[in-house]
Amino acid sequence: MATPLFIPQDIVQDILTKLPVKTLLRLKCLSKNYCTLIESPTFISSHLSHSIKNPSLLVFLGDNNFELSPRSSFHSHETITNYSFTPLTFSYHYVNVIGSCHGLLCCQYLDDETDDFELVTVLWNPATRKFKRLPKHDPEERCDQLAIGLGFDPKGNDYKLVRASVFGRYPRASILCEVIERNKGVWRRITHDNPDYVPPPGGLWQIPKTASAAVQGALYWNIDGEILLSFSLLDDTFQWIPFPPPLNNYSMTGYNSRYRLETCCAWKESVAAVANLPNFRSKDQCFDIWVLNGSDKERAWSKLFTVTASVSERLIPICLWRDREVVFKQSNEDGKKLVWLGIYGETGLSKDWEEDVYVHAWWNYEESLVEL
Repeated sequence: MATPLFIPQDIVQDILTKLPVKTLLRLKCLSKNYCTLIESPTFISSHLSHSIKNPSLLVFLGDNNFELSPRSSFHSHETITNYSFTPLTFSYHYVNVIGSCHGLLCCQYLDDETDDFELVTVLWNPATRKFKRLPKHDPEERCDQLAIGLGFDPKGNDYKLVRASVFGRYPRASILCEVIERNKGVWRRITHDNPDYVPPPGGLWQIPKTASAAVQGALYWNIDGEILLSFSLLDDTFQWIPFPPPLNNYSMTGYNSRYRLETCCAWKESVAAVANLPNFRSKDQCFDIWVLNGSDKERAWSKLFTVTASVSERLIPICLWRDREVVFKQSNEDGKKLVWLGIYGETGLSKDWEEDVYVHAWWNYEESLVEL
């Protein structure tokens, strides 16, 4: 009789960390040992570390009725998986994803089972098909602007959803910040109304609703393409981060628009910014990729790459994918096309949806076993 093959436990665990979540959920049913291993915090962390290295691009498509669905998840240019909200058991209308972190999506939807169509916020893990409804806010005060972000606090080892209500405008403004932690499930308030949190000079400013990046325990919002607003999940503080001033070589003839920060996103555990200055005398579009180095008040920007595209229609950068490509939304009439350009000189690729939809939102996404 042949001797049974023995595989060391550490090798088994290493193999399992590379499997998709769907397969791991099936393995949990095979034996108690598999179930215990896969549900352990150590394994969940190891599996997440592997998934982060190969994120998908989750693309949300919308129709003319503003109904959204995450119908395309790009694992590569050739591999596309269709996702759906159907695994969720709640009744919803107009679902909007407002954050993505470590396989968790933060969603808001209008609940049609209530008389007043209540706005509900949930944390959802599409891979495990589990979701958690977050408690309602206190009666909301009327604010001038609202910013939301989902991120991970490495110090507290927890996920936090931040809701910042901005009251007033330049030259005075106050920020009422509400934070809810996954493990506690209770909103707590942080009020900032001292000069450190006054918007920078320059007149009116507009803060986007959703955070542009969540990196190293901080959330970042792109303010009017000129400055970043960061919120530390470690100590609940805000900070304004200026973007580099226009470079001298961008004052040449042929450029009639200002050097502008288009988007900010994650880049190798740092926050990156993609900026451009449109040249209306040429079809070439140049995009500079900057990375923010350092911490707190010693931060400094450094330019890493310049990506050039020769297309007739304007490209709008939306994110960096897998640390090697810039993903653009093509600014055409139907808004259906995404364009990939490699930052290391790879050939550009594109994806166009033939159906009657448009690209509405996008998130870097990695499958995980993270619990709610």
